Amino acid sequence: MSLERLSAEEIRAVEAILAAAAGEGRGFLHEHEVYAVLQVLGLETPTCHFAARPEELSAGVLAEFGSEQLVLKIVSGDIPHKTGVGGVRKVPRDRERVRAAMRRMREEVLAHPRFAGRPPRIDGFLVTSFVEYSKDLGREALIGFKENLAFGPVVSFSKGGTDAEHFARHFSSPNVRLLPLTLAECRALIESTSIYRKYVAEGTLGYAEKLTHAVHRLALLCAHFSSLNPDPPAHIFAELEVNPFVLDDRGELLAIDGLARILPRSQALALSTPPNARGLDAIFWPSGVAVLGVSASDPGKTGNHVATLLHEMGRKDLHLVNPRGGTVEI
Repeated sequence: MSLERLSAEEIRAVEAILAAAAGEGRGFLHEHEVYAVLQVLGLETPTCHFAARPEELSAGVLAEFGSEQLVLKIVSGDIPHKTGVGGVRKVPRDRERVRAAMRRMREEVLAHPRFAGRPPRIDGFLVTSFVEYSKDLGREALIGFKENLAFGPVVSFSKGGTDAEHFARHFSSPNVRLLPLTLAECRALIESTSIYRKYVAEGTLGYAEKLTHAVHRLALLCAHFSSLNPDPPAHIFAELEVNPFVLDDRGELLAIDGLARILPRSQALALSTPPNARGLDAIFWPSGVAVLGVSASDPGKTGNHVATLLHEMGRKDLHLVNPRGGTVEI
């Protein structure tokens, strides 16, 4: 099986992103850093800007956004699901209104009952362009990667969006494949889903092509930056999830949310063990050989031939077995 690989330039670019996060003492990537990884892979993401404080947001930065509506998100490694705590909202592209929304968001998130007695660390805010898309089935997809001690690195594909976990629990569990994966195997993964049947019915098989490409690029990334790699880089992914990839109103595939956990190479899973030939000793160096089915009445039996062959090889520890008993001359 011939597998594609990331280019040396792509590997170096991703290594730099992971090293920067690890250098700050983080075992995770912020969302804009996940976007940077995806951009290295050639996958599309919204225009975005990270600001540690509201005062860092300038009018010049906002001028880079193509949409009049923006999405503001809290940035915190302690909050994997930002929507449920008021950490995501739509705002107009106006510097003072965005700054005011940042201050308000910080106060409301810190006061959320979920964090009573243990306020989360807030590293800043992410401003992204607003993406118009339908939330119909098939327009939001979750593509994820996780290391599993039982199976090793796996890639999953399922319906995405804020109700992805509910959908997976009650309607359709994620479709999972072991790494590494070829492009054809990624296409087979997409075609095995109910979502693909909708694309066939709608005549939108181009969506399946775009999702296949995204799964394949992420599979190549995770095959290299995981315990599957016999010579892993300095840092690997323990988990990487994009939820969701969306098909926007132009039919383009974009990642509009993402999370990732990383580990140093020293914590890579032991997915293989050295060969142990001790269990084969009894086959190659037995202390005795039992030959079943030797016949006292029919010297042409296979067991008799085997016993004769072993005797001629010099074995003196033969045990000839037949429940009927008897004697045989070799």
